[in-house]
Amino acid sequence: VGVTTAGAATLEKCQSQEKNTSGIQSCIEAERDRSANRLRELGPVVLDAIHKETDRVRQRALLREYRGAQAHHVRERMAACRQQAEGNERTACEADMDYAHIDRLTRFLQ
Repeated sequence: VGVTTAGAATLEKCQSQEKNTSGIQSCIEAERDRSANRLRELGPVVLDAIHKETDRVRQRALLREYRGAQAHHVRERMAACRQQAEGNERTACEADMDYAHIDRLTRFLQ
């Protein structure tokens, strides 16, 4: 997700579902909370899957890749969302960046 599209999906979704400003804001905040909660739930699941890998060399490589993905997500999210306007745009950006990271993390489970 690039800087120009960060927040676009959540913002557009909420604007199409809600007609007033407070409804849009509430929808965006709910999406951000949902994505953050999903990330919190997914982290231990991914780590457990990595630790169940029987090939030690592959396990270490996956763990390095996971840690790198986590660090990259934090940097990317901060950089992209900091450039968004305060309020709904920034909150939507955070949700979209989290959802993109969730997609990346689910690859560890395949």
